[in-house]
Order: sequence, then structure tokens, then C-alpha cells
Amino acid sequence: MGFLGTPFGYIMRLLYNIVNNYGVTIIIFTVLLRFILFPLAVKQQKNLGKSSLFTERQREIQKKYGKDKEKYQQELMKAQQEEGFNPAGGCLPAVIQMIVLFGLIEVIYRPLKYFIQAPNDAITAATKLFTGRVNIAQLGIISDIQNGSTAYKDVFSSEVLTKIKEFKLSLFGLDMGIVPKDILSFKTLFSDLASVTGIIALLIPILSGVFSFLSVYASNKQQEKSGTMPQQGAGSMKIMMYFMPLISVIFAFQFPLAIGIYWIVSSALAFVQTIVINKLYPIDKMREQAIKEREENKKSGKKSRYQMLLEAQQQAQGNTSSDDKSENVKKPKDVENLSDSEILALARKRMAEKYGDE
Repeated sequence: MGFLGTPFGYIMRLLYNIVNNYGVTIIIFTVLLRFILFPLAVKQQKNLGKSSLFTERQREIQKKYGKDKEKYQQELMKAQQEEGFNPAGGCLPAVIQMIVLFGLIEVIYRPLKYFIQAPNDAITAATKLFTGRVNIAQLGIISDIQNGSTAYKDVFSSEVLTKIKEFKLSLFGLDMGIVPKDILSFKTLFSDLASVTGIIALLIPILSGVFSFLSVYASNKQQEKSGTMPQQGAGSMKIMMYFMPLISVIFAFQFPLAIGIYWIVSSALAFVQTIVINKLYPIDKMREQAIKEREENKKSGKKSRYQMLLEAQQQAQGNTSSDDKSENVKKPKDVENLSDSEILALARKRMAEKYGDE
């Protein structure tokens, strides 16, 4: 997913030109990202109101039709259509964060390309000369040159070498290119652990796990309060509360410290964001608003886009599973092959046929 580095690299290069520090650039980028995603978080909070109503109906359906899987699925689909609740509606922020993480890793691994903008052929030649790990070659090349190595003098132009020497790769004196797991190697264990740099480098992955735990804990408490946490999945959610922070610790040990810094700042902001949103948009009020909106939509006959998609899907499946009563009636295409716009068009057509086109 290296293509994600292009837009992120451009943004981070602009930020670096302002603050002239690699680590500070990552922190500012993370803060800006959270600010941009805040409206999505608010929408997700509002969606918890609908989710709590749907969860109540789901539990009732489970009690009534739990043994009949086919009937259970039919009633569940009906409840989704009536409530206009999309179970996948709250996944977007998490998906965006994962996409950002992939793009950020690409930029962090390749500062020569995205920050210094060295020629690609020169980067390739320098990588062949680098004797360390290939996946962090560009970070290692910068460190080598800044530590006085002359191995790359015939690879880069004098202008590029000057940029590399002046590139601020550290944050408060800590090299953002260090990979914590390398400190645990036998050769460097005693020397690095005895230094302040080594201690902080090992603390960053641990702190990323701590803040990740706080973020997941706050999110789970939010679900418990809203009543949207499934009873059957409560145990697995608690396991995830401990598993995800552990994963972040493992990842932070494998990647350069810049990734760990991003994870710490992102998780800390997510924790604060959860608290702020709960204050501004309490679950109880969101639930009342969802009930009011549902009643108003029933009276007006207004349907959400998701409701129209579900209706079109049901009608399309019903038509394709039975023989046409008239040769003049054309079977619709399999709904799985339809685009959203085609499904909406189909839904409008069916409603017009049923109720008349006004």
C-alpha cells in the first residue's frame, strides 16, 4: 500500500518545513488527523442511539426465534430495515485509522523519498551500500551520513548530502529511526539499556500499550453504558481489551520509534476524545433523539439510504428466486452485481410501481 505515502508524504513534508523536526511533524500530523476525523467520531456516537434500540430488538428476536436460524435472520433483517440501522456504520473511523497507519509507515520508512526528495536511482544505489536491515535502510542511511560516514559521497549530490546532514530525525534528542527490538539484541543489551536513550526507546512501546488499553477501555465502557454490547460477545470484548494493547506493544517493538510515538499520541487523543464526546453527546440524549427520529420517519414515510438499499435487495432477491408471472417483466440483475446507485434506482422504481409516481 505504498501509494498511500504520496499524499501523506506531501502533507508531512509541508509540516516538516514549518517545524523542522521529524518527530514533532508526526505528532502534529496525528493531532490534525484526529481533528479531521472528529465529525466521524460524533456521527459514530449519534449512531449508538440507534444501535441501542436495535440491540433491544435483536435480543427480543433472539429469545423468540433463537432456535430457528432462518426465521431469526428474516426478523433481524426486518428490524434493520424498520430501524434504518446499519451494523457496519461505526466501522469507518477504525478503517480510516488503519489506512492512515499503513500510509504513515510508508512515509516513516522512506524519509529520503518523501522528506528530502532524493532521486530514486540515488536511493536505490545507497540502499545497496547499506549494511543494515533493508526495510529501514533510508533511516539507517541518514544516521550513517549524520554520524560521519563517507560511503555515500559518490551516490548523492552535495546538495542532497547537505539536506540529509541537516535533517532533524530526533525528538528531544531521541532518534526516531531506532527500532526497539534491536536494543534487545545480545550485542547492545547492556550498553543501550544503561543509557537514557535505550531506556526511553524501550518505554515507548510499553506506553503505546498503556494508552491503547485506556482507549479500548473507554470505548468498551461507552458500549456498556449504551447497552450496545452484545451479551454473547461481552467476554470476547473483554479479551480484546487486553489483546489489542498487547498487539500495539508488539508492533511498536518491531517498527521504528516514530510509529510508537504515533500510536501513543493517537491512543491518548482517542481516550480524551471519547470522554469529550460523552460529555457533549450523552448516550441517553442520543437514544431519545433516535426514538424521536424513528417516530417522525414513520409518520412521514421517510426512508434512509440504508433502508432503501435493504428494500431493493429484498425485492431483487425475491424476484430472482421465483419465476416471472409475465414475460413482459424483466428480471433484475443479481443485487450483488449492482452498484449503490443502481440499487437506489431499483428501489425508487419499485416504490413508484407500488405506490404510484407522484
